[in-house]
Amino acid sequence: MSWVDYRDVAEVAAIALTEDRLVHGTFELCAPGEPDRLEVASLVSQVLGHPVRAHAPGFEDWANQVELPANGAQRAGRKAMFDWYDAHPLLGNPLTLKAILGREPRTLLEYFKGLSEFPIR
Repeated sequence: MSWVDYRDVAEVAAIALTEDRLVHGTFELCAPGEPDRLEVASLVSQVLGHPVRAHAPGFEDWANQVELPANGAQRAGRKAMFDWYDAHPLLGNPLTLKAILGREPRTLLEYFKGLSEFPIR
């Protein structure tokens, strides 16, 4: 999946609500880059100043956490969807977001740095 900083999305929403240039539009809002989970963990480690390890639970682990039925069409359908997206990721292009904002979209690193300004207590 493609990433996007919620502050950039909020800025686009403000433009859409206050100007006419986005009327009747459907827009792909994506930040630049296509980081995998290891790269995301590396960025988070950089921001936090300590190692963060990436982990991808298997389908069965996930299905058990969300309490999908052990058998049946729902489970089989979800498994097929997960397998398809693992092989065919949804990737977007930041060109539209850049054009709407009139500047480069924030990067994933900038997003994590912004989050780190509000420590969890």
